[in-house]
Amino acid sequence: MALELKQRGQDVTIVNDSSLPSSSKVAAGLINPVVFKRLLPSWKAAELLPFLLTKYQALEILLEQKFHHSVNITKVIENQHELETWKKRANAEDIRDYILEEIAIESPTGLKSTDVLGYGEVVQSGYVDTTLFLTAAAEFFKKASCFIETSFSYNDIELTSAGLIYQGKNYDFLVFCEGFFVHRNPYFSFLPFKPVKGDVLTVSIDGYKNTKVLNKNFFLLPLIDGTFRLGATYDWKNLDFKPSESAKEDLLNRVADYILGKIEVLKHEAGVRPSSEDRRPILGPHPEFPQLQVFNGLGTKGVMLAPFFAAQLANHLLHNAPIDEEVFVGRFIKN
Repeated sequence: MALELKQRGQDVTIVNDSSLPSSSKVAAGLINPVVFKRLLPSWKAAELLPFLLTKYQALEILLEQKFHHSVNITKVIENQHELETWKKRANAEDIRDYILEEIAIESPTGLKSTDVLGYGEVVQSGYVDTTLFLTAAAEFFKKASCFIETSFSYNDIELTSAGLIYQGKNYDFLVFCEGFFVHRNPYFSFLPFKPVKGDVLTVSIDGYKNTKVLNKNFFLLPLIDGTFRLGATYDWKNLDFKPSESAKEDLLNRVADYILGKIEVLKHEAGVRPSSEDRRPILGPHPEFPQLQVFNGLGTKGVMLAPFFAAQLANHLLHNAPIDEEVFVGRFIKN
């Protein structure tokens, strides 16, 4: 959000408490344009994908780092229904740009010989190295002297007719991008968020060299250093950032059904995704104080959603452009 405004020539100040845990810091950053359950395109895929590709390319130039990577996804097809659905849907107008019609029969090197009927392939997919991206973005703003490393104080907000004052400085708008910690925000805690914890592992695997993402009831994402990210779990009850031993075992058991080589866990991380009740982002102004804005609810698809909707909120702030009704904060505000 801050990069979008900065690229449009706006003065921005970021207040960030790096001691707080963050789902973005541990996210695998997977970009998947397909909903496998019914083999449908992901929500707004036709708009999001070309936009994010252009935006991330521009940000890589600006931040002088390579963090967006295009990687196809191999989908394991194990039953006749999945096979028939893939064949039936492969040439459908809404999905044909995202999946290949041909189903591979031969297993990728390093996989067990199981009762697999084939392997479908997803294109226009990939991932964003979120840790590298966030680090590069923070350095960019620090060099521009507009990055304040401290906790945010809600009590220091002074609302005015022209905007607001925060710790003695005037601003037109304050955009809250707090993720899970929005529940502490006195202005936006009323919103119906439905956060979900997820564990993800960084692993090495003997003899497994697949350069595509493997997807079944897990994802196995190859990284450029030869390791893999293995994820992810969904836990709506234990909303903390502590890695769960049971979640780790669950992930290892899932992938062990398919992988031949010995798996070594190099890192185990957990985050709480800021999902909303209706699984759509939430952005826009506070119902009483329009100088206060929210940008949140990106859930499990943040790297796909963030570029497009950051631009949309920027258009709203700078030009009073409308916000899509599906993501507009007003959908949760009763008149």
